This record gives sequence, C-alpha cells and structure tokens, in this order.
Amino acid sequence: MHSLLNQLQSDEALLMMYVAGELSAEDRARVEQRLADDAGLRAELERVRELNGFVDESLAGLDVGARLPVSEGVAVRKVGRVMRQWQTDRMAPHEPEEPADQLRFPWWSYPLTTAAAILIAFLVWWGQQDGPPEPRP
Repeated sequence: MHSLLNQLQSDEALLMMYVAGELSAEDRARVEQRLADDAGLRAELERVRELNGFVDESLAGLDVGARLPVSEGVAVRKVGRVMRQWQTDRMAPHEPEEPADQLRFPWWSYPLTTAAAILIAFLVWWGQQDGPPEPRP
C-alpha cells in the first residue's frame, strides 16, 4: 500500500488528516518529524487545530439546537440497514446492461441501407417507364 503522504496535495490537507488521526503510524511519524524541523508547519498545525475545534463546537451547538426527526436508535438502525443493502448490492453479480441508445447494427450500415433502398426504388420506377414517346406524323 502506498503512503498517504504521497497522495495529499497540500500541507493543509496533510495536517487535517494528522489532526483527525487518519494517518498510519509510519505517516504520522514522518509528519511529526517534519513538524519538529519546520516552525511554519507547526504554526499551520495550530491554525488547523483551532479551526477544527471551532467546527466541532459549532456542530455540537447545532446538534443541541436541532432535534432529530426520529430517535437516535432508529436512525442508527436505518443507516445500518442502508449500509448493509449497499454492501449486498455491491457484492452481488450483476449482468451488463445494454445502453438504451446503443445501435443494433454498426452506424455506417444505416446510411448505406437508405442509399440502397433509394437506388432500388429508382430502378423499379425506371423499369416501369415506357420507351421514348413516338413522334407524331
């Protein structure tokens, strides 16, 4: 498995993962080494921690002010049921579906068939014609 540090685009994303505890032990050690060496990164870490604390407090305040439409136990059961169904659907073998807009024959066969039908209609019409008109005396 590749290191998560190689996939993160910025120091801010790295620090957010660090604060959230989402890094592996190896990645966490590498970040702590960088923090020990870089004062600017330490200042950025404090800023990220302050923002994280602010967001946590704000969300907690919103949770207190807004009641859930159902009890917590019911919500947990519903979410668990949906997650199990999603996992079941994901693991079940599925048949490949044909797109509704997919043509039955190759695209080039349609204009070719139209041209052939027009040619046959012209030949039938031409074959039904009498010869040239006879001159009048």
